[in-house]
Amino acid sequence: MADRRSLGILGFLLGGITAAVMLTAAMAVKHQLDGRLSLDAGAPAMVASAAPVLR
Repeated sequence: MADRRSLGILGFLLGGITAAVMLTAAMAVKHQLDGRLSLDAGAPAMVASAAPVLR
């Protein structure tokens, strides 16, 4: 059976890994949103009434 000290070390390591994964995911989402917003900023708004009708 494991003692409290080694379980504390294991919990600290897993907590650090969890924080690193969450930080990486948050940065990836932020960069994705920034890229999408910069691409969408120059595009004109396209509405249904402005679209050509193909028959």
